[in-house]
Amino acid sequence: MKLELDGLTKEFGDFTAVNHIDLTMTNGVYGLLGVNGAGKTTLLKLLSKLYEVESGSITVNDKNIDSISTSTLRNSITFMMKEPLIISGSLWENLVVGAKGEIKETDIINICKKVQLTSLVEKIGGYQSTINADSLSSGEKQKIGLVRVLLRKSSVIMLDEVTSDLDGNIENIVISLLEELANSAIIINVCHRKKLVESSTYIFVIE
Repeated sequence: MKLELDGLTKEFGDFTAVNHIDLTMTNGVYGLLGVNGAGKTTLLKLLSKLYEVESGSITVNDKNIDSISTSTLRNSITFMMKEPLIISGSLWENLVVGAKGEIKETDIINICKKVQLTSLVEKIGGYQSTINADSLSSGEKQKIGLVRVLLRKSSVIMLDEVTSDLDGNIENIVISLLEELANSAIIINVCHRKKLVESSTYIFVIE
């Protein structure tokens, strides 16, 4: 996979949110840094077609994303926000949101063990038990989001402060998982925490 940004610019009225970004990425972990309001999240939304490219270009494997359907593009991208969306339903239904292909129960169980979500499974009485956003901690929501990321196995994985509410032990586990995924995927990681920054293959700073 190759992802290229050429002169990418995004403006909202008189405000320039992303200013002439040139960047080429292949498989690896890319730490994306910058102060609040620098344009990090806007950049991720442009890459996933949540915002339209108005100036400059984004290409995926030398193909302009304007010529790629939104559904096709998003099928190859996973975008995890700081607080993942929790839908009405069971824990199982929340874990498999966006998953591609057949999902085996053993896969779910193994991944939940990796991100230490099993304590939640035990607390609520199993995977088929109903959950709601108000009953979950921010850390539990982030773990659910990480399970979704690991199940999708996308070519491009975009993460926006996804370990902000996890303790140091889980953060170390997440770093190991991202390093493994980076062998076959581009991982763009908006982060400020020192360990995550230092684990990046490359670090880019938006001023």
